[in-house]
Amino acid sequence: MEKGVILVSSVTKGGVSRVAIMQAKYLKWRLISMCNYRPWTELLGNISVEYLSTIRIPRLQRSINILNAMFFRKVNSKHLTIAHQFDACYLAMRSKVKYIGYIHDLHYSPIPQTRLTIPLIRKFEKKALERAEIIISNSNNTKAQLESVYNLDSIVIEPTIIEVPNINKDAIKQKENTLLIVCRLSEIDKVLPVIKHIRRELSDLKIVVAGAYNRVIWRRMQKIKELNIELKVDISEKELKALYLRSKVILQPFGENFGLVPLEAAVYFTVPIIHYKCGVANYFSHGVNGFIFKEPASIVKYVCQIMGKNFERLAVNARRNVIERGLTIDNYIRKMTEVIQNIR
Repeated sequence: MEKGVILVSSVTKGGVSRVAIMQAKYLKWRLISMCNYRPWTELLGNISVEYLSTIRIPRLQRSINILNAMFFRKVNSKHLTIAHQFDACYLAMRSKVKYIGYIHDLHYSPIPQTRLTIPLIRKFEKKALERAEIIISNSNNTKAQLESVYNLDSIVIEPTIIEVPNINKDAIKQKENTLLIVCRLSEIDKVLPVIKHIRRELSDLKIVVAGAYNRVIWRRMQKIKELNIELKVDISEKELKALYLRSKVILQPFGENFGLVPLEAAVYFTVPIIHYKCGVANYFSHGVNGFIFKEPASIVKYVCQIMGKNFERLAVNARRNVIERGLTIDNYIRKMTEVIQNIR
């Protein structure tokens, strides 16, 4: 297949960057980042990333897209671009290149350090998306948002970029009575009330919260200590996989447009408890290979069921569910390739 470009605002730790990096790795396309801000060097591995700018503050970088457009057109005037999110789509549009808009979610608050209010963001987003060859949504939730806000259609390709580890059922014996939450630490205020519900009933349960660094976390340290949470900040991929192997439960505590973590953890025999508004909840059968909840009060009941005698059955079913449904990187790349070839 002809080479192309993956364009992303930054390659920091997070879901958007993970998808972009995996696309570059398996499609063997160039990966271009709009700024050099705390790059995810470990996940990048042998993949080289080109930077349009050495500016390290992504919000500042968004305000100089016109300057970046000149450089981007210079380095990529001939190839198809997969542009992730509004920032990259707008840059691709200004650069006058052929591009696919890959949307993970929409902005619902003004961007600090810029003059971009919500009305302005909506204006620029719509213009950039209308110029795309095609729009890909990462979930049915995102598709619905695009239809509601912009009256724009999109195709859904959920980023099931799961690399299945070569482990067997013996891994179940190494599990601890640990509940793991992997989230944006900028959203810790959404997580703490949920944990408070759990702590009322399960005071001895080990709870681990892991995520990329965000300064808001240090303003919540007192609450984190009070709730007896083990906090893991900026852990490596190796450490994250070790947490998956160690934990019996992975909790997705609030709605996400898609939500990759439960799928990723499930292949390590970790049983998911997922908020019903999370896109990935559609892939799990309640009580068979995971649990779906609406109210935090019900989480305790599901944790107790997982920790009980049914754990091995649930854990095996969770892993089998991901593999048998084909929610793996190979199938994801096949779907992306079909879309790309239809455009060309």
